[in-house]
Amino acid sequence: LSGTTILSIQVKMGNNGIFYVDGVNQLPLVQQQFSSAFLGHSMSEILVRVATGLPIEYKEIKEEMIIVPIYESMMEKASLLTLLKPQWDFEFFQLTPKRPTDVLGVIRLRGASSVVLLREIEVTDLFFNVQ
Repeated sequence: LSGTTILSIQVKMGNNGIFYVDGVNQLPLVQQQFSSAFLGHSMSEILVRVATGLPIEYKEIKEEMIIVPIYESMMEKASLLTLLKPQWDFEFFQLTPKRPTDVLGVIRLRGASSVVLLREIEVTDLFFNVQ
């Protein structure tokens, strides 16, 4: 049996200066999804560059971006939105949810104004009347 997965490891630094593992998630954090999509580099690449002293290219922000996490209760509506909003960037993770708080995917929206993007999400009724 073999396989590949991506882990997110949260660490905390104690008063003694030692780092301790605070948690391990099987999925990338939503913040990492944002970073890699918006910066054009994966979180792994950014961490390796920082750790080895290599520069990270600066990118001027030309548009705003929001990321909406998709939870199990939102899956039905999110699946329908893939048909109704083909211009949106959907990514679904290969995961069987163990908790209601498990993120099963993300929706990435880009545009000139985050206010307009949030209004678009609000109109879809994605967060309301979930089962």
